[in-house]
Amino acid sequence: MPLTPDISHAINRLSHHSESQHPEKSDARLFIESLYTEVSVTYHGAVEGKALLFGLPTELLPVSPLEHQWFNSNQQYVLKKHHSALEQNIDIVIYGPNIHQQINYLTLFNQVNHQSYAVTRFKTFGYDFRKIPFNARKDYRVPGYEYLSGKYHMPGHCIDHADTIEAGLTPYSSYDKRNFIPEPPHSDWGGILRRDVVRRLRKIHGAYMQLPYYEPTPLLANNGTPVPAGVFFGSIHNHQLGKICKVSWDIDFKQYRASGLKLDQQILATLEVPSWQMPLAAIYNTEASDFSIQQELINYSCLQKQDKEPITLHGANLYYQRRAAEAEFLSPHHKIELTLQYSSFQQAQTAKRYLSRTQEHANYLKDLDKKKPLMTTTQYQRFQQAFLKEAPGFEDADDRQKDFFRQLHQEQQPWLKSRL
Repeated sequence: MPLTPDISHAINRLSHHSESQHPEKSDARLFIESLYTEVSVTYHGAVEGKALLFGLPTELLPVSPLEHQWFNSNQQYVLKKHHSALEQNIDIVIYGPNIHQQINYLTLFNQVNHQSYAVTRFKTFGYDFRKIPFNARKDYRVPGYEYLSGKYHMPGHCIDHADTIEAGLTPYSSYDKRNFIPEPPHSDWGGILRRDVVRRLRKIHGAYMQLPYYEPTPLLANNGTPVPAGVFFGSIHNHQLGKICKVSWDIDFKQYRASGLKLDQQILATLEVPSWQMPLAAIYNTEASDFSIQQELINYSCLQKQDKEPITLHGANLYYQRRAAEAEFLSPHHKIELTLQYSSFQQAQTAKRYLSRTQEHANYLKDLDKKKPLMTTTQYQRFQQAFLKEAPGFEDADDRQKDFFRQLHQEQQPWLKSRL
């Protein structure tokens, strides 16, 4: 990810340090790494497909669930999760390779599609072979959804039928129900706008990546498939991400057209977001110095500040807060903020986990250096309010947990006063 001027300026403020001054990992960082355990990933497809997958640029690698990240050691990738993170079944479905040693792939968490990557074909897979591998009219109807007569959620290809690779895994992607997501019947996205984007990519031998995103309790189709709230869609050329569209399923495309946006290109332009807003694969470089990790944290903080939209579950601000929370080792600042954010979103279980993670991290750092500031006065006051109101995630806290943060704040007072 290229550095913005703001990020470069922030990093220059640390220029009196150097890589050579930090050849070893600090105890605090080793402690954080020790909290992660390897998780099993099931790979489907040809054996050589996995090597081709991890030969892709890091921004095109598989995404991972909350509180998981890929640990990269000399280009060897192992998926790990924080020990308190929820267990998930993770499948990576690899199609191909084709004669050019290219692959397509899907990433699924608990059998739910969270990512697809595909290279375009100049000579497309024949339309005569097109077939939906399930009864969409029956399986993709959503109970309680207000349809017009005869309508149902449409089966949206994640890897286009035209870009099916006729090699490797069987069934091919176009005949694999894992390669479909329910799209609303009123949307212009899959059948019109996305098709236009992919056709243009096909002319330049490009590729594309789609990331569906879901509400905490999504609608369910008759066959149990969760309905996404929308998708991120990235155009790729020469292995580099280009334009990104963020498409919410509740967009009323009729209003777009009624407002005078007659051309598909004009409508697509309104859906574009900066490339850094796409929630890409979380990679943790185990060989990086402490200084490099600190640079990444500055990067994440600057990107958060660039996101001017209200903080949402699917926004860039929360995404980079999560990335920072997994990487930070000198303080639990980002874990504190995530605890409060998830509490405000009524995500009690997630907030509770981050509350425990904050205590775990702060307790270790406090023992290393009792004078080290770990929590601002404002953060402490917000925690106290959350404990008092029994906010989501704070409602089960016992007196020992409350006393821990009270004592932590008191021990910091001499240092905080010295900064006034």
